Amino acid sequence: MNSRWPFYASVVVLVCECIACFLAGAIEWGDRGVMVSADSAEAAEQARFAVELGAIGTLNLLASIPFLLRHSGWAWLLVLGMQLGIFVVALIEGVLTDLGWFYFSGLPLLTLFLLVAFREAQARLKLPVERNLTAL
Repeated sequence: MNSRWPFYASVVVLVCECIACFLAGAIEWGDRGVMVSADSAEAAEQARFAVELGAIGTLNLLASIPFLLRHSGWAWLLVLGMQLGIFVVALIEGVLTDLGWFYFSGLPLLTLFLLVAFREAQARLKLPVERNLTAL
């Protein structure tokens, strides 16, 4: 059995989160003037939300690069810290500005839980191999 599948699954989760951020930002950008006039405050709020989603997607992508190059250590903590930070910012923004952030806040939280679960699975897959090597 390939013990690298948790790492590959983590990469897929991070890529899917980046794609979801960019896609949500593109949808929000395209719909910013549909319900209200293009020069209204609501359209400006939707444009700001779209730009912030794009920035979050870019930050996730940049944080994923060290994780791809170095699978553990500080890169792992950087990715987890990024997910936790995005979740906290999304909750604060949801309270202060826009309800759309509450819907978005589930994405980094789900990513965080999946990354931790895949990390635990990877640790469990390595454990029997290390036991067998020490028994020899």
